Amino acid sequence: KLYGKTSVVHSNSSSQVLVGRNMDFNIGGQDVGIREDFAYTFTHNATLLFGAEAHYTSFQTNGSSPLDPLEDDPSDPNVVLKDFNVNYDGWNGGTYLTYSGRAMKKIGYSLGYRHDYNLKSNINNHSPRLSLNYSLANKIDIRAAWGIFQQFPDLVAIDAKKDLSSNRCYHYIFGVSKTISNGIKTWAELYYKDYQNLVVLQGLDQYSNSGYGYSKGMEFFIQKESGIFTGWINYSFNQSKRYHPDYDRLLTADFGINHIFNIAIECQINNFGKWYIPALIGTQFRYNTGEPYTPVLGAFQTSAGWQKVYGAYNAQLRGNFHNLNLRIEWRAYINRKRTMRMTSFFEFWNLYNHLNELGRFYQYGNEYPNNIEETIYYSTPFLNAGGFKISF
Repeated sequence: KLYGKTSVVHSNSSSQVLVGRNMDFNIGGQDVGIREDFAYTFTHNATLLFGAEAHYTSFQTNGSSPLDPLEDDPSDPNVVLKDFNVNYDGWNGGTYLTYSGRAMKKIGYSLGYRHDYNLKSNINNHSPRLSLNYSLANKIDIRAAWGIFQQFPDLVAIDAKKDLSSNRCYHYIFGVSKTISNGIKTWAELYYKDYQNLVVLQGLDQYSNSGYGYSKGMEFFIQKESGIFTGWINYSFNQSKRYHPDYDRLLTADFGINHIFNIAIECQINNFGKWYIPALIGTQFRYNTGEPYTPVLGAFQTSAGWQKVYGAYNAQLRGNFHNLNLRIEWRAYINRKRTMRMTSFFEFWNLYNHLNELGRFYQYGNEYPNNIEETIYYSTPFLNAGGFKISF
């Protein structure tokens, strides 16, 4: 009834990143750790999961970059640069416990608790979780969940300020699911996430836990798992706000995408006898409204270099994102005894080569209107790839 797994990890890496004349990163680090996971089955309806882990992490980085590395042209000689040097080493560990069971046949529940500890900053995180599931007639389930989720500050923030505490979020989720047939399932969820104690940067390397915010929304999902045609459709609506210290109020979060739509369909032909007929054809389409961004209206020159003049925070949206991907796969036996078979495929990404905006960078100079020139950069264009695998 007891199953255990021991994991030991060691990694060591170093790299140097150069972008243009202005960005130079030297990064190094290692991680050594051990983790133990256990699962104990009381009955087919009651299971206990528990475990612990400990890691030692060291991390070093130094170099220089523009003040706004995602917006400033990495080759512009007029860009103001900043130097940085971060050295971090320390232990962190965690334990967890989750009990799942059923009551009165129709009620399922899960009780969980997690504790995380960071020795460097003496941070203790206590995170309880609870979920309930109630089965109705006609294969309908009602689900509800609550939990506290916490995350240590990143290594740069911990190195700059020792007395930070963890980012914290309270999750509230309510959902309904229904099995329409043996191969089709659907569910809808409402959620609210209350963010507290968020680590924010005020000024130069002035970190604090004064951040807060929320995310709320709904999600709808339908999935078909059997038959020649399988796939899923997903739609979600989200609204996210975060406290911004420079404005001293809640504003639209940088990643606040309001509408996201995904559809994925696969046709499984599974024809091994005729190599020229595809065994699988799959397609995936994604659409979402644009991410918000803060427009740059111009720039002025000071003794320290060019400084941007910003418009209202996150007042504009990037263009809507959409792309279509396609995969075609063939499967065939390559000997008469049918002991060897080959799978080959072609994949096409962003099939109609739509330009999806990722961001903008800026160049400075008196020759540009308002002393600044804006250039848009885009995500992956049309790409194709292929490959094969032989099994025996």
